[in-house]
Amino acid sequence: MAEGDTALAAEPADRVRAILERIVDELDVEASVEVAENAEEIVGRVDGEDLGLLIGRRGQTIDAIQLICYRAAFRGRQDRKRVTVDAAGYRERRQEAIERQADRAAERALKSGNEIELEPMTATERRVVHQHLKDRAGIETFSEGDEPERCVVVARRSAAAGLTDTPPSLPELEPDARAALETIVAAVSGDPRAPSSVRDPADAWQVHIADSLAGLEFAGLRAASAIADLGAGAGFPGLPLAVMLPQARVDLIEASSRKCEFMRRTIKAAAIANARVVCRRSEEWAADPPPGGGREAYDVVAARAVGRLATLAE
Repeated sequence: MAEGDTALAAEPADRVRAILERIVDELDVEASVEVAENAEEIVGRVDGEDLGLLIGRRGQTIDAIQLICYRAAFRGRQDRKRVTVDAAGYRERRQEAIERQADRAAERALKSGNEIELEPMTATERRVVHQHLKDRAGIETFSEGDEPERCVVVARRSAAAGLTDTPPSLPELEPDARAALETIVAAVSGDPRAPSSVRDPADAWQVHIADSLAGLEFAGLRAASAIADLGAGAGFPGLPLAVMLPQARVDLIEASSRKCEFMRRTIKAAAIANARVVCRRSEEWAADPPPGGGREAYDVVAARAVGRLATLAE
């Protein structure tokens, strides 16, 4: 494959193919690449011998490749769909193994009443467990710990960790997303250093979380791969958006060092891997050339209670 093919490919599926072929070529492995597309997703498959390097420990490498393919495939496009990358049938085998682990853990939790902690998993693998057991009678799942040791806990429903009820205006939440949002609520309502006057957790859910996620009804925001939260303050709407849009990079632009430190603590506590604090004045940040900064580096620039719309638009 000639250098530059990835940049020249016009269609998303062609971009995925070009990236996978380039990776196979650079790794110098004997493998074939097939890419198929339907209305809902693009699937890239790499078949060959000895593809362990492509898959990586716990599938971390192939997950990273999948994310790269997704972002490159739909760069500059609004019409997006799911991208799945597999190697030597790894994902199907791994999913079956994870589901067997989940079934055994559910049986043990029901019999013993104890919480059963599974091995550390990637976010993709944790989602498999949550989805597999979400309708299992008497069972609830949630995630604990920090990356890369974050894991799923399977518990009998009566013994599961109590989770604060979310307001009805919020969408249905995956367990990992709900846990991260709860951590944000706990930080903003319980930390005396939090730059917010909202101290009641129920109010924080409505005033901060639900309001921040209201924009998800717009397709352009849901499809964004790079989002800037201008004048982020305590982290709204940027932090909740980062939780709900894990495929997007979310930069929180804020001039106050005190607010920046609060957001950094919250990001660490909630294990939000795709959020970054940029402690700078907005006008300085806007003047930076991409890809390091500036408005042109983002698909969406969000702001909440920062200033007049005309001033923000400048």
